[in-house]
Amino acid sequence: MLDGDAYSEQARDMLLSIDPKHLDKSDRVQTELNLALCHHSLESVPDAISSAEKVISLDKRSHAAVQAQWIILQNKPNDDQTDARLNQLLKTAESRNISAVANSIKLERARNEPDSVAQRGMYESIMAQANSKGETYDSVRAIVALGSANSYGNASQDKNRLIQAYHYLYKGGFLYLFNLCHDALWRIFEQERDMTNLLQLFKYSSLVWRLRGIENREHEAIKKLKSYVSGQAIEVTASSQTMAYYIFRSTPGS
Repeated sequence: MLDGDAYSEQARDMLLSIDPKHLDKSDRVQTELNLALCHHSLESVPDAISSAEKVISLDKRSHAAVQAQWIILQNKPNDDQTDARLNQLLKTAESRNISAVANSIKLERARNEPDSVAQRGMYESIMAQANSKGETYDSVRAIVALGSANSYGNASQDKNRLIQAYHYLYKGGFLYLFNLCHDALWRIFEQERDMTNLLQLFKYSSLVWRLRGIENREHEAIKKLKSYVSGQAIEVTASSQTMAYYIFRSTPGS
């Protein structure tokens, strides 16, 4: 299976192969929006902007047009009008209840907040609002972003929320976010010298990576685990099942 850029490239090529003459207006809007997202993921700035502008020209009053404006803002260089445009777009997204765009703007602002206490407050606010509206994905995005930021706060609560997010992402895909969540949990378990949970995390993440054909992530995790398992860094017992899985996967030719 494909991952990351390879997946975006395949999706882009599939969308480009569609003849717009055979699509009605709403399908053309969605196709161009998906194409803009693919180009954005691949960091193809001119193409991302071009596809997003086509979305707006096709139906400037649609929800897709608001998302297209967000794509354009992300791909254009910042200037003295950027903050004003972001504020206006956020206001529009909130008034029209386009949560995906509103939360994306809020998450971007939180990521760029230099004060760790203020940053935590911003992420907590996004989580609370998303949870109140049943927007699990956006709540998970905020949980993972906060866990990746290493900001000062309630470590136990952060870990518990990351574990819940991991279970959600394990079942639901979103591989890029899954990998970020894995990395955040790995750092916590390393700091806590928790070999049992490191091996458990390795086992389940390994299954996802192997299914997606990205064994390099698994190989990196195995290298990190070797010193722990050999007793050089962490001396704790792990369940025989997770240890057996690690031994099997770390054996050449497995």
